[in-house]
Parts: sequence; structure tokens; C-alpha cells
Amino acid sequence: MLTGHLPVGARVLDLGGGPGRYAIWLAEHEYRVTLADVSPELLAIARERIDVAGVEVQAIVEADARDLAAWADVSFDAVVCLGPFYHSPKPATARGQHLRFAAYWWTVVWRSSL
Repeated sequence: MLTGHLPVGARVLDLGGGPGRYAIWLAEHEYRVTLADVSPELLAIARERIDVAGVEVQAIVEADARDLAAWADVSFDAVVCLGPFYHSPKPATARGQHLRFAAYWWTVVWRSSL
């Protein structure tokens, strides 16, 4: 989906990416990926998988998808958000934050129970 909309080298935040499945795929397709997840355990798994895959991920960050104050506006060209809000009582509250720092709002990829 992203490959048709973003140039190679675009900055992508894999938000709630857990064990790194999508971050690895994105890195294999030459995107500059930041992986963020609330779980240090899943990020440890991601680090191992990324190492085995031999790809470069720009950063692996422990972060809550509901509070993205650590990043400035337009920090990324796209946000991939495939799951972290299943357990959130108010998933729509975070959606505005994601749009705030994605350079191209239409590249924010969401998947939630909404």
C-alpha cells in the first residue's frame, strides 16, 4: 500500500509495531523506519528480528501511542498504525496526534476496531 504513495527513503513511523514485522518489511523496501511500541519485551524481540533480517531501522523507541509529544510536527512522511488501539477506550483521541506529525496525512495507515 505505501509503496505506491511514498518515495524510497521516506520517513515512516511504525507505531505500535511490537515485534517488528512491519518495520522489517518497510526497511527492506528502503524506507527510513522508526519503530515505536509501549512494550519493552516486544521491542527486545524486534531488535533480535531486525538483527537477523540484516536491515537498518533508524530508531527503536519505547512509546505510548496515545502520547506522542516526543516527536515534533511533520517528523515523519507516513505513520503505520496497525493495531495499538484495540485496547484503548478512546482510540480516536490519538488519531489527531498521528495526523499532526505525518507530512502527508493520507499516508496515515490505520487499523482499529472502529
